[in-house]
Amino acid sequence: RRLRRLLTAPEEAPIDAVIQAGLVPALVELLALPPPECSSHARPLLLALNLESSHALASVTAGTPRQVRSAVESGVLPRLLELLRGGAGMQQHQHQHQHHQHQQHHQHHQQQHHHHQQQHWWCASHALWCVSNLAAAGSEYRDALLGGGALPLAA
Repeated sequence: RRLRRLLTAPEEAPIDAVIQAGLVPALVELLALPPPECSSHARPLLLALNLESSHALASVTAGTPRQVRSAVESGVLPRLLELLRGGAGMQQHQHQHQHHQHQQHHQHHQQQHHHHQQQHWWCASHALWCVSNLAAAGSEYRDALLGGGALPLAA
């Protein structure tokens, strides 16, 4: 969270320091939705980490050409596409999980499900923000995104 706050500060963000510290690959690794078998206790933490990393990477992908290249070389393109593709599967899992939970603790789990949906929406919106930054950064990145199927995912 501190890293995301540093990178989104109104004054000049220390993106180069983050790159030099080798943190961009770690941020890219955190761009993953929790797997369906993930426990209900771990899921909120994994979604929160995803949200923080996608928000921080949105700042990196909005940077200079060298900064954008560092994110791309760290594998951000396929991770973003994977994250955007994963939304449908996650929503289906959450619906099944909600139905099961409905039978046990309706109101509490309904609120929890709504919170998970909100977290996923924010993760997806930051992923789309990164995708738009990358598409604007140059034709090479735009073509890679289009070749990877980003356009239908952004719709």
